[in-house]
Amino acid sequence: MTERRCDVVVVGAGPAGSALANSCHALGLDVVVVDPRGSKAWSSTYGTWVDDLDGRSDSDQLKKALRVAWPQVRVVGASERLLERAYGFFDNEKLRTHLQVVPVHPSTVEEVVRDRESNGFVIRCADSTRIWTRLVVDSGGSRSSLLARHRHRDGGVQSAYGVVTRSAPSQYRNCFTLMDWSVEHRDPTFLYTVDFGDGSVLLEETSLFRKTPLDPRVLERRLIERVGDVPREDVEHVEIPMGWGLPSLSHMVVGFGAAAGYVHPVTGYSVAASLRASDRVAEAIQRSISMDVAVEERVRHVWDAVWPANLRRTRALHQYGLVSLARFDGSDVKEFFDTFFSLPTSDWSAYLRIDTPPSTIARVMTKFFARMPWRISVKVMTANPLLLIR
Repeated sequence: MTERRCDVVVVGAGPAGSALANSCHALGLDVVVVDPRGSKAWSSTYGTWVDDLDGRSDSDQLKKALRVAWPQVRVVGASERLLERAYGFFDNEKLRTHLQVVPVHPSTVEEVVRDRESNGFVIRCADSTRIWTRLVVDSGGSRSSLLARHRHRDGGVQSAYGVVTRSAPSQYRNCFTLMDWSVEHRDPTFLYTVDFGDGSVLLEETSLFRKTPLDPRVLERRLIERVGDVPREDVEHVEIPMGWGLPSLSHMVVGFGAAAGYVHPVTGYSVAASLRASDRVAEAIQRSISMDVAVEERVRHVWDAVWPANLRRTRALHQYGLVSLARFDGSDVKEFFDTFFSLPTSDWSAYLRIDTPPSTIARVMTKFFARMPWRISVKVMTANPLLLIR
């Protein structure tokens, strides 16, 4: 049996967990990262608005880790427009190399036990390793099992079916399409396309939000109807839980990243939000460990940095937007996004971040509401008034 002691254990070595471990390490904390995949390559596609990387001390290095960045973004609703805001996609190996400065212990966490003698925790791993630590952070993603989670009646899932091909139709080359709603369905889906600049193009049919995932066979069929049955180098099927309640903020294991609910309730974005929050949360971890307090207070202090009260209010406003979207049919959703992206870039950009102050989100929503067609405004007003009041 291997035993060791440290300041903090981060469970999960994806971008969020690696970023937090990196920030903690930079502050001089002794960090152990545990992940059954070890240091294996990340398989997901991670995208971000380029300016969402600003504010970190390593923003220049993060931007250098982008595989490709498009200065304009194409969106298609009832009309087509180009958004003058750069969007990029990470080179996973460059991003992992930059963030993963703390070695990863390749094992599964089987049990986290409160240890009153050390005023901390004992972690038991599947390989018989035991780790004594002052704090445990779960950054294992939306489906991680270490946190107590609240079920939310308005929760659902975003689902997508995509192919990577070198035979994409010409209209999907030399561009990035964030969403194309031009083909209407009663159960609306949109096309998402990325030219990676190396000859390969991702073509993906996406269901923005449903109570249950849309059948991948339906998504595949719709994709073929749009772009043809192109030769496939790779296939991906994505399901992202969206709109579920936050994990219990009194739980003794602290959450971070998607595990903590950092997935934007309306868009599914999460990577940039985790990168921006890692320094803030690491500083709270350092302060909490330096305090001579009971472990309960230490944990509470860190949870307050993961989800400050003002950002929980922002979350509630975003949740209302998601509930509204769930009521729209194909024509509604076209007009909804036409109106949304007709707002000033600073307004819709602010709405797409989970860490925008709630007063700003409320102002943007009010301005957006005033521009909506009446029939859509009625659906928004009657979506769930009690949620908005809360």
